[in-house]
Amino acid sequence: MSDRRVDVAREKFKADAIDDLDVIGFGSLGRREVTEESDFDYLVLATGLPHPTSLAQDLLASAAQLALLWANEEGRSEPVKGPGSSGLFGVAVGAFDMVDQIGLQGDTNHSLTRRMLLLSESISLRNPDIHEEVLRATMSRYLEVGHEHPDRPPRFLLNDLVRYWRTITVDFQAKARNEESVSALRYLKLIISRKLLFAGTVMSLLLCGKPGFHQAVEDDLFTQFSMPPLDRLLQGRHHATPAVESAMEVVLEVAETFLLQSSSSEWRNAVKETDRSRPETRAQFDEMKGHADRLQSALELIFLDWELVREDSRRMLVF
Repeated sequence: MSDRRVDVAREKFKADAIDDLDVIGFGSLGRREVTEESDFDYLVLATGLPHPTSLAQDLLASAAQLALLWANEEGRSEPVKGPGSSGLFGVAVGAFDMVDQIGLQGDTNHSLTRRMLLLSESISLRNPDIHEEVLRATMSRYLEVGHEHPDRPPRFLLNDLVRYWRTITVDFQAKARNEESVSALRYLKLIISRKLLFAGTVMSLLLCGKPGFHQAVEDDLFTQFSMPPLDRLLQGRHHATPAVESAMEVVLEVAETFLLQSSSSEWRNAVKETDRSRPETRAQFDEMKGHADRLQSALELIFLDWELVREDSRRMLVF
């Protein structure tokens, strides 16, 4: 389904004669995990000022039309749900702000989030050359500013990735404080799919310079970020000990279970109705929370007990 949606989108946009704009898909589309319940989060990414300037807005309108086009292609009566109201997606952004504003006051939650998701779960829907150009420019910026050694994990990028993970966990709690009830489904997404995205990207960085793996150079990192997060996380399985291999199997089991369950509107609705004060509403949530706990234990074993990465995990992820 992910591949079909990308093909439909690229067919729709291929006639556009715009050189410096791309439509970027994020979320489940970028992770290649689309289901019928998946949202469509997207940005129009510009590397320059389009002429006329209305082209970016026209492209945004065309991107929004994909929600209905996909639904028609898949025989569905309702369009695919588009971006939320946060302003993070569904807008046009400039590549310069995303690449150059790393750290300090100008690097807002939005710019940090967009940059990390561009690296870790994005796919081009219109102009792959633009997508690759901006990805490479982002990686080059991290490597140049951080004076990274190719045989070591890129610490500057790794620190920003950890900052992103901590930011979304803090923001989740802050949103919960301002709501009458916490979204149980959003919580499960945080501790399963968001955590897997973080873990997969961390693994790509920690493996830099390890014997038989890649280096912290632009070409190698581009190849890494072209892989789905689960592939990045489990790429060392052929070097794993039996215990680590078993933990990786748990990761796959939990990821598949969550993906299958979250593709069901009935299951999603049941989880959304979870009420802490009413045990009879918690069955679906509690079952998936149990899987999330298994995932947590498996990731702790992989990152903190596996000799290949444990030293860097303890030194770079904790302190």
